[in-house]
Amino acid sequence: LAQVSHSVTGFSSSLLSFVMSAAADVVGWIANVFTLFFFLSPVPTCKRIVQKKDAEFFSPVPYFTAIFNCSLWVFYCLITTDENLLPNITINLTGAVLESMYIVVFLLYSRNRSTVLLQLVCVACGIGLVILLTFTVVPAGTGGWGGFKWGDDHTRSSAVGAFTDILNIAMYGSPLVVMARVVATKSVEYMPLPVSVMVFICSSLWAAQGFMLSNQTIYIPNVLGVLLGAAQLVLYSMYRNSTPVPSSKDSENEERDTGKLPLV
Repeated sequence: LAQVSHSVTGFSSSLLSFVMSAAADVVGWIANVFTLFFFLSPVPTCKRIVQKKDAEFFSPVPYFTAIFNCSLWVFYCLITTDENLLPNITINLTGAVLESMYIVVFLLYSRNRSTVLLQLVCVACGIGLVILLTFTVVPAGTGGWGGFKWGDDHTRSSAVGAFTDILNIAMYGSPLVVMARVVATKSVEYMPLPVSVMVFICSSLWAAQGFMLSNQTIYIPNVLGVLLGAAQLVLYSMYRNSTPVPSSKDSENEERDTGKLPLV
C-alpha cells in the first residue's frame, strides 16, 4: 500500500511539473508577441532620423544598453540547459538584431559618429568580457546560488543570471527619472500611456513564466517591472488631466537623452 501511495505521489508530482512547464511555455510565447511590439517602439524615432538625415539630440545609449541586455539573456539561456527557455532566447535574439539595426541608423546619421562607434566597440567588448570571465574565472559546479539557476553547470548559470538581474534592475533608473519628472511637472507628456501599459503587460507575463519555472533570474526583475508599470499607470491616472507646471529644463532634450528602453 505504501508503495502504491508513493507511486501515485510521484505520478502527481510529474504531472504537475509537466503542466507547469507547458503553461510556462505558452505564457512565454504570448509574452514574445507583446515584447516584440515593445522592441519595435523605436521605429518611428528611427524613421524620423532617416527622413531628416540627422539624429539630432536623440541618444543611442538606450539602444546600446538594450543590445547588451538582450545578449546577456541569450547567453544565460544557452548555458541554462535543463529548462525550456526557447521563448526567452528567441525574443532576445530578435531584440538584439532590431536594436543593432537602430544603432546602424545612428552610425549613419549621428552628429558624433566616432562616439557612437566607440560606444559600439565598448558594448561588444563588454559582452565578450562577460563570456570570457564566465568560463575562465567562475568555477564550474552544480551548486547554484540560491536557485539563480540550473543547467548542467549551475554555478556559471547562477553567476550570469545574477549579473543579468543586476543590469535589468539598474535599467529601471531611466523610467524612474521619467516618473519623477511627471510628479514635478504634473504632466504625462513624456510618459505615454501605451508604453506604460506595455511595460506592465510584458513584465507580468515574463514574471508569470518565471514563477511557473521557479526561475528567480526571470521573475525577480520582472516583478519589479510589474510594480514599476503599475506605478506609472497610477501616476498617469493622477496627472492625465492636470495643468502642467513649467520645467526649468529643456523637456525635449531630456526626453531624448532618457529614451525608452525595452526590458525583457
